[in-house]
Parts: sequence; structure tokens; C-alpha cells
Amino acid sequence: MLPRHRGFTLVELLLAVSIMLTVLVMAGTAYQLYTRVWTKDLSKIEQTFSEFRHVSLFVNACQAVIPLSVRKSATEMNRWGFYFLGREEGFTAITSSPIFSTGYPAVIRVFRENKEDGGQRLVYEEASMRGMVLNYADQPLNFSFRQTILETTDAINFSYFGWESLDTKMNSSSEFTNPGEQAAQRWFTEYDGIVRGFQPDIIKIEMGNNEFLLQLPNRTALGLKRTDPDESI
Repeated sequence: MLPRHRGFTLVELLLAVSIMLTVLVMAGTAYQLYTRVWTKDLSKIEQTFSEFRHVSLFVNACQAVIPLSVRKSATEMNRWGFYFLGREEGFTAITSSPIFSTGYPAVIRVFRENKEDGGQRLVYEEASMRGMVLNYADQPLNFSFRQTILETTDAINFSYFGWESLDTKMNSSSEFTNPGEQAAQRWFTEYDGIVRGFQPDIIKIEMGNNEFLLQLPNRTALGLKRTDPDESI
């Protein structure tokens, strides 16, 4: 007697197809979830790297601040000092390593700005000095570049460490000054390079309990050698 070959019944075939479709749907859903999570994590990585890059370039710009001497204004030609203005809400200075207009010095201003949903942001703006001669402290500038460095829920405050004035600095190194009377550098909530005849050595940015110290290069001595503000540094 010949053996009988038993095949799949219609019910078994439908059950197998149903199981296979279920597995395919589950696999497709898992892949979509994986892709979504991976894309989200990748965007976070790119955002973190971008923020780190902005902070790094910002620090480089601040550490490249140069002491350019200028007159106070066109009406006060005999009064001059260094182009630096620091306030509790931010500062304005000249850097040789700007973020955007590379290859040329630029005037930068760094300041706090209130956010719409509370908290504050640290903002960097830049005006290139390409094709421009900066002669006066109140000279109009075109700040055409802007970058948000970071955002925080804390208040942002600025302070400046340096000499009170050029005279104080000169007297501190005078051989006729008593050691107990020697003045020292200290912190200020404002620092005007025209008024003080000097630039600060350190800029401190406070954000809540965190402090961000920016060490400025000690190049003021180069500016002190100048007798004519029209000469280039």
C-alpha cells in the first residue's frame, strides 16, 4: 500500500500566515521605535556638540581681547583710554579672534538677556572691523552677528578684577610707596577702560552658584607705551 503524503490544511496555513504577519508587524514597530530613539539621541549629541563648540569659540574670543586705545569721543579729543566697557549686565571689548569674522579683529559685546519663559540667556554679538578704523569709544558700530552661548534659569551677573586706575597701578610699583600702603587689584561691578586707563585681568560671569572666569591676556603694557592714540598697536 502506497504511503499517504499529508499536506497543510487551510486552517494551518492561515494560522502560519497570521503568526508571520504578527512577527513582521512587531519587528517593523520595534525598528520604527529604534529609529526614532536613535534620531532623537543623535540630535541631542549634535546639539550638545554645537553648544560646546559655541562655548569654546566664545572663550577663545574673550581670551583674545586686545587693548586698543581710542579717544572718548570726537568732542573730547584729548581724553583717551582703552576700548573696554564692563557693566553688571555685560561688557564690550575688541578681540583678535572673533567667532564669525575670522581673519580680522572685531568689536564684541557679551550680555545677559531675559527669556520669554523665565530665566536668562548669555548672548554674544559681533561687529567686524574689516575696512573700519575705530577712533572713538562712542563710534557707531554694526553688530551684524549674534549667537546665544547658553541659557539658564539663574540670573547672570558680570564683575571685573583689575586695577582701579592707571595711577593706582603706577603707585603700587613706586619705590616711594610704603609696603603697607600699596594698593592691590580688586573686583568691580563696572570697568570703563576710558575712565580707568586700564583693562581688567579677569571677567567673572556668575550664574546662580556657578562662576565662569575668563582670564584676559596681559597686553595693557603695549598700550601704555603709546603716546599718540592715532598710532596703530
